[in-house]
Amino acid sequence: MYEWRLFDNSDNVEMDRGEAPRPFSLSHLREGKIVESIDLRKVPDWAKPVFAACHHGSLKPQSY
Repeated sequence: MYEWRLFDNSDNVEMDRGEAPRPFSLSHLREGKIVESIDLRKVPDWAKPVFAACHHGSLKPQSY
């Protein structure tokens, strides 16, 4: 994988007022290196397995 980004848009907003959740960057990797990342303690529970897999090298680039 060349580049990977993980966003969270699960903020509580007033949908009936026309508000839309704003995506928040949790992590950005490029060529297997961390470019940007938030503190693990701030990662939402739903994102922790994906976040951990990518940050610990579980997702390795495919060789063709």
